[in-house]
Amino acid sequence: MNTKRIVEAWYPSSTHEDFKPKSIVCCKMNEEGTLHLSILAEEENSDYQDLLKWVAEGNTIKDSPS
Repeated sequence: MNTKRIVEAWYPSSTHEDFKPKSIVCCKMNEEGTLHLSILAEEENSDYQDLLKWVAEGNTIKDSPS
């Protein structure tokens, strides 16, 4: 995943009943908001590892979209 494309990331306010809270991260991938990506927050998930690098660069995963 190209983390330079992430505009915003957040935990959805409600997730599917089979998922624990904060087990999914939603990402807005362009300014227009027309491209979104949902990532499973699991250490072995390479997209999640990339997202953690994005956070390490000073970005924040919000509790809900702005």
